[in-house]
Amino acid sequence: MTSLKSSRLIGASLLGLVSLGGIGYVIWHLVQPRLYPTDASQLFPTAQSTVEATREVLSCTITMAEIDTPHPPLPVYFAANNPTSRIVGHLDNHAFVTVATEQNGWFLIQNPMQGWIPKTQTQNSCNDKVELVKFSPKGGRSAIADRFVGSGSHLYRVPLTQGSTLTVSNTRGVLPFVLDPDGEMFGNPKESQINWTGQIPRTGVYTLEMLSQHKGYRYAFTVSVN
Repeated sequence: MTSLKSSRLIGASLLGLVSLGGIGYVIWHLVQPRLYPTDASQLFPTAQSTVEATREVLSCTITMAEIDTPHPPLPVYFAANNPTSRIVGHLDNHAFVTVATEQNGWFLIQNPMQGWIPKTQTQNSCNDKVELVKFSPKGGRSAIADRFVGSGSHLYRVPLTQGSTLTVSNTRGVLPFVLDPDGEMFGNPKESQINWTGQIPRTGVYTLEMLSQHKGYRYAFTVSVN
């Protein structure tokens, strides 16, 4: 009899604990949204408030291109924008050509032969580019991605104030060189580096420099100023 009574007392206690646990579970779910917000702007307020830099391409020159046609080989014409013009030769896909000028969507090439080809039948990008990247006085960030087709240089001009902090984070390719307002090396990131940070010693226009001396490559990096 005593044993039966004890069992009932234990069962009642367990039932009470389960009930309290259930109530606590409900209360936790009612309070949880306030303790753990699911909105990204609440979880990471700085991520939503980061100001994107403004960008402006100041100059872009195409000096090389890679043949990319669905029907190789690509004819090279004597005259531009005239498919009935005399054909002076043919080029296979992936051949690199030197571009002298562009006219109405056609490239005048000089190497490996001279003549005109449609720009749309090539892979191309700015071989030599200058771009202005401007941050607000409070700083901000900018995600930069581009490619080289052939050799060239891409220069990103960034006006910075003394005492601000510049951070460059690599996401593809290699980090850019950082040049001070006099064109001297300010930062010299190694190819193995993922991030580079430096404090700006004086106000001026700094340059992030990407170089290609071969057939080209793609790159991407993020610039932050605070």
